[in-house]
Amino acid sequence: MKICFFGIYDPAYSRNEILVSGLKEIGAEVIECRADPRDPWRYATLAKALYALRNRYDYVYAAYPSPMSTLVARIISHKPIIADVFYSMFDAVVNDRREL
Repeated sequence: MKICFFGIYDPAYSRNEILVSGLKEIGAEVIECRADPRDPWRYATLAKALYALRNRYDYVYAAYPSPMSTLVARIISHKPIIADVFYSMFDAVVNDRREL
């Protein structure tokens, strides 16, 4: 199984390190396709990079933060997309629930 780990994610972020190493540990081939989040053309860069892979993967994993990356993947790729919808508890408690 080949998984395209995709987005504007930080590869040094522990969540991403754990996910990539876990996928490799179970035998998946991980192809990283990312853009710098500070790049003003990051989504165009992502689109070009994903298009260059020519669907040489089985799934796209849109890493956190994933909303825009998921849309880019959906437009470019015809493979199944897995979106990481992870968000912080701070966001859930403070912004969504207004508890603090």
